[in-house]
Amino acid sequence: MSSSWDSNSPVRPLTSMHLYFAVMYAFMSLLCLYSLYESFSKGGDELVKMLIACGIFIPWTFAHYKTSDAVEKGKTWASTASYILATPLLFAFPIGTFFGVRMMSHASKLKQE
Repeated sequence: MSSSWDSNSPVRPLTSMHLYFAVMYAFMSLLCLYSLYESFSKGGDELVKMLIACGIFIPWTFAHYKTSDAVEKGKTWASTASYILATPLLFAFPIGTFFGVRMMSHASKLKQE
């Protein structure tokens, strides 16, 4: 029995990229949560900055994880979500741009299947 991991389809690289970014953002979320814990004693602007950072990284982690799961299961909305999540990566030159373009190209192949 073959699976999507055995073929030459864009499912495997797209799923891997989303999982990679989910792990990376989870690590950044943990750093933000630790900084948030540390900034409670300082208060002021530091606390607000850490709340904003946690408010960005935690949902972004969840979004990449759910999109990787949707790509693997073949959900119809997975390629659109991949486009949306890849768009901000285009501004993180040069590495983010590379991954953003690759993610978008695999999402377009996924849409064609």
